[in-house]
Amino acid sequence: MTTTRPQATSPITAWVARVPLDHVNAVVILRSEPGLIACEDEHHCWIRPAVTTAPLKDELSRRLRLLAVAELMHVTPAGTVIPWGKRVPTGQLPAGTWTPLTEFFTPGAPVARYAAQQPEPTKLTFVMCENMVAPSLLRLPLSEWRAYVSTAPNVRLSRWEFAANRHGEVLVRGTPLPSLPGQHYWEAEGLLIPCGWHWSPAVSADIVRSVLRLEPAVFALADIVTSTWETLSPDAFVPARRQNVRGTKIELIATDEAAS
Repeated sequence: MTTTRPQATSPITAWVARVPLDHVNAVVILRSEPGLIACEDEHHCWIRPAVTTAPLKDELSRRLRLLAVAELMHVTPAGTVIPWGKRVPTGQLPAGTWTPLTEFFTPGAPVARYAAQQPEPTKLTFVMCENMVAPSLLRLPLSEWRAYVSTAPNVRLSRWEFAANRHGEVLVRGTPLPSLPGQHYWEAEGLLIPCGWHWSPAVSADIVRSVLRLEPAVFALADIVTSTWETLSPDAFVPARRQNVRGTKIELIATDEAAS
């Protein structure tokens, strides 16, 4: 806030309030009070009524007392000031000019220090996590899957479905999973993540799907080594029947890499 130079008027008044210049901005809350004028000297800002005989109203007195830095004083006809509750004068009203309080402060816009900058995009990566989630998928070689399916009871096979990739691997989906060695995955809204890992930053699964621009029902398989995703169409998974496993031809299966 900046101050402006005022119009002169009589210094004689019934009361005056004094505020140290270090705290002069606290006086701004009184700008809405009608009939007040102000003056500065070397150390203080002085506030008094423009009508010298105007008494101090209760509401204004309360607002002044809320300013812990304001000191209320009586003013004698000679222009000396006496702190309220005391009898000995402690000084004189300033000899400078006075201006309406509404004009004493000139509002100013804050100075812009930093221009807004567009944040750098955050890349999805993978981090190890302590919270283990029950696996719902198993990744293993197609040859081992064929050997298992050839002798497994149909009641077990009915629990699962599988998808194959062009690298000679299958992804078995269902619970409980077959007791076979391989890489276990957990699933979150079609996102397939190796057990013991989670994406970072830890946003919701639907936000990850939006970032990857995945169509509804499309699966995304995480590669924690390259921080990329491999997409699988909804019809990539077929029932784990023996004829389906025997008829799987690796060269006909294709997957795409999703954006990371």
